Amino acid sequence: MKILSIALCISALLTPAAFAEKPDWAGKSKQTTEQKEARKAMQDATEDIEEGIHSMEEKMEKADKAKKSDELKGADKQRAKKSEQEQKELNKGSAKGQESRDANRKKWWKFWGD
Repeated sequence: MKILSIALCISALLTPAAFAEKPDWAGKSKQTTEQKEARKAMQDATEDIEEGIHSMEEKMEKADKAKKSDELKGADKQRAKKSEQEQKELNKGSAKGQESRDANRKKWWKFWGD
């Protein structure tokens, strides 16, 4: 009985939709040749714009890569310069002073003493 009442309610809700009238604009979807040409021209213009945007993005990516490679070259130059510089205080001072400097310098990778 419950199933029958549920089925009747559902069919009552769906019945008005089946008998609805068509709106005035229904069935009039045929485009004129002018409209088709205008739509085609719009699509072509949109594609051209998208291609232009894509090419600009590629140019910007290339410029960014070039800039990064220049920065890396600068860092390599700086490392080479530093390695060529002499260490001024390496062997200067008394033996006692050198020992105290070496004792105070702790290597970052040595967590516990030797």
